[in-house]
Amino acid sequence: AAFSRATMLVSTRGFATETALGAMLCPVLDFVNHVCKDDARAGYRFDDAEFCLEAIADIAEGEEILVCYDGSADFLDMWSRYGFFDMSARIHTVEIVVPADALGNGHIGGIYWVPDPASPIDCPLLDELVDVFSVAGAPSGDVVALREARRQAVAKLASLVRSHLARYPPLDPEAGDGAGEAEGEAGDGRGEDLLAGGDLAAFRPIAKRVLFYEQRLLRETCRKLEAMVPEVVACH
Repeated sequence: AAFSRATMLVSTRGFATETALGAMLCPVLDFVNHVCKDDARAGYRFDDAEFCLEAIADIAEGEEILVCYDGSADFLDMWSRYGFFDMSARIHTVEIVVPADALGNGHIGGIYWVPDPASPIDCPLLDELVDVFSVAGAPSGDVVALREARRQAVAKLASLVRSHLARYPPLDPEAGDGAGEAEGEAGDGRGEDLLAGGDLAAFRPIAKRVLFYEQRLLRETCRKLEAMVPEVVACH
């Protein structure tokens, strides 16, 4: 227990400076709270001799000093690394499992993250699927061929998202907002048994919140795909 506590302390409060200072703990400075990159008014600066907290924008008297722990991290990254839900996050993604034989043409499948429609980032899996469905030998400027490849890629992505959604316990994501309050107790209760036993029972509200969040994001993404390609079957 003591080792686990020490490990968590270092992993959540340590700083990887990527300088001659190496990884380090900085008491007091590690109490500075996080906010998304666009809203941060301070930041850390490392060099081989010192570690500084400095303003990067005007900070009013009495205003809390906030930094961005990682500008590329999303909502669930902050939860998995630091144990809190980042309500300021602009990036929301969920990882899905793609079977090895699902892509074909030498693509091996694996774990891919899928962003929600509002996130300001592209979807690597969609890009890979476009490549899978691109006609070999077609001219690079063939708009018709590219449009058809993208249509097939969007349809395939919707199918993969649906398959991944089917693996979740049958909680009702429409009854609870995964990005809302932490209680996360809303739902139809059909998946209670999967969250009731062992150590997970103590973390049931958080586990349910993550499940609601992931299912909601994937369903919203699926609806977006439907709108892009009418041939995609409705996601239920």
